Amino acid sequence: MTRSKSELMKPEKPALLLRPTPEEIIDALIQICRRDFMSFAMLCMAELNPGTQLLHNYHLQALAFRLEQVRQGACRALMINMPPRYGKSLFTSVAFPAYVLGLDPTRRIIVISHSAELAVTLSNDFRRILDVAWYQQMFPEICTSRMKNTEQEIHTTRGGFRLAASIEGNLTGRGGHFLIFDDPINAADIYSDSKRQRVNDLVRECSLRQDDKKTGAKIIAMQRLHADDACGNLLSEPNSWTVLSMPAIAEEDESIQVGENNFIPRHAGEALHPEREPISVLNDIKSQCGSTIFQAHYQQRPVPRDGLIFKREWLQSYDQVPASTHSTVVCQSWDTAIKSGERNDYSACVTLTIQDKKYWVTDVVRDRLDYPELLKLAKSQAEKYKPARVLVEDMGVGSPLFQDLRRAGFAAIAIKPQRDKVTRMRAQAAKFEQGLVYLPRQAHWLSDFVDEVLSVPNARHDDQVDALCQALAYVGESSNLAWDDIALKNYSNFVEALAFDAYFNRLR
Repeated sequence: MTRSKSELMKPEKPALLLRPTPEEIIDALIQICRRDFMSFAMLCMAELNPGTQLLHNYHLQALAFRLEQVRQGACRALMINMPPRYGKSLFTSVAFPAYVLGLDPTRRIIVISHSAELAVTLSNDFRRILDVAWYQQMFPEICTSRMKNTEQEIHTTRGGFRLAASIEGNLTGRGGHFLIFDDPINAADIYSDSKRQRVNDLVRECSLRQDDKKTGAKIIAMQRLHADDACGNLLSEPNSWTVLSMPAIAEEDESIQVGENNFIPRHAGEALHPEREPISVLNDIKSQCGSTIFQAHYQQRPVPRDGLIFKREWLQSYDQVPASTHSTVVCQSWDTAIKSGERNDYSACVTLTIQDKKYWVTDVVRDRLDYPELLKLAKSQAEKYKPARVLVEDMGVGSPLFQDLRRAGFAAIAIKPQRDKVTRMRAQAAKFEQGLVYLPRQAHWLSDFVDEVLSVPNARHDDQVDALCQALAYVGESSNLAWDDIALKNYSNFVEALAFDAYFNRLR
């Protein structure tokens, strides 16, 4: 029958949709999970945490993607660093072995933890997955062996297994295709040099137990605990590890890979899983556990306990800056971002009060700023503390900042960096060692500043320390000061400048 144009324009009546049966839903779910590890791992999470609301998040997608790369042979050494209770053990030590053996029951997997208790706990969770009906329906190829089925070791009838062991357990003669280290060191032992070194040595030794060095793979999953924990020690091997490091609070803009050609943008300051632990909760955790623990466990950036270039024991504290005398001067030092508007770099200003050859750090500001905001902040800091000199690193946006501060009447000096940053920092370490540099006992910026001081040269950012060392170096080389070319707008600034020069010339 021929239909008119008006009839053709009318929408078709929808066909009657048949509601799928429970069996059809289960079958579809099984087919999806068999093809997609992320879906399988989330199903395992639901099975092991009944009654708990599952909160999907991109960090789990990133973790699943990297583990799939390991299974498929695209990655042979994977390092996973995430905060506690974010799913890394369930995905890595429970779901991943269950998925691997389900698809290929001949695979041999060893999971090594810091204690037999943790190893057994993870092994029992693995067993729970293998025993549920949906898993057996999903992977009919796998059949566990009655001859070898214990808390520590579960074999398949086709020669594969999952072996649970502690880091100091007896693995003589045992090898596997996949070696998984899940929290290889107890947090209580991390500051024992001998125990930490022993664990590091054992991890390296166990890493050699791959059945096939060409096709085998190793995974280490842990929250960072120490600069020289197992991950820090292994990272000394150049270009050998793929690192998935997910801090609780993003420290810089980045793109998180969650698929072959799929990336999720993450911006500086964002919480890793805001539905579960928003910034307010993370700040509470930081205040409760302290900055040092938070930087390691949650940010995956452990601060060296004793410091590297600058030692913790060298740090002096003060309750208040000594009363001003005729020889007291104030100096500000700026380390600016590489270029205006770059969101991954900070600009930092350190304000120093100098008296009797000693240095009191009175204020530190640091922020990611576009140039107009940077100039506004620099002017406000100079107006607040009235420094005799404002030192500005003559690089990037520091060059126009210096010029604009001079035009505004501030005693700005452009500093051309000499030598590399590490050399410049080491040159100022003696002042710390001699107890000449003082930090406030309390300040809102203090914990982050100390962490950076103790972490350089391995700190993610070193702008605060670089600004401080720039000031300390300039003070020691003040015989080269030349103020004749500086256009000062008022007499008081000029007098302060002369006092500053005269004072430091006496220090030479």
